[in-house]
Amino acid sequence: PRDVWYTMTGEPAAQAIAAFEDNQKVLRQWFEQIAKKGSVKPADMQSITKLIGEAIEVNNARMTFEHSRLSPRYDLAFRGVQSAYCFAVAVLLDSQRALADRLGKCPLHGCGEFFFDVGTHGPRQKYCSAQHANIDRQRKFRRR
Repeated sequence: PRDVWYTMTGEPAAQAIAAFEDNQKVLRQWFEQIAKKGSVKPADMQSITKLIGEAIEVNNARMTFEHSRLSPRYDLAFRGVQSAYCFAVAVLLDSQRALADRLGKCPLHGCGEFFFDVGTHGPRQKYCSAQHANIDRQRKFRRR
């Protein structure tokens, strides 16, 4: 039996797990800010901007003209998990895409899961699932 397990990159497993937990914590903090305010703190925005500029490579850039539409095409190479989740957060925060207001956090006591509202019509999704919406409705009804 091994005392220490290693990842595929040779990193000690305990170190990789700690890094994963740190990444999860940062990402949850950013999601929390986006779900509440539609943005992140300026210092966090600077971190995202810096990491995107330093840790994402653009490869194989080319132009295509398909179905009467001219489009740039490229491949992105991420230098790690942090650059990938920074890119995802940047896509959420991109003002041209207007996606930040679609990120929500389930208000059901004990849940707190984040979700992305994909609906295009009707009222915005408030809960992570129909089941949680129903549970909360029933709790409120019983309190009356």
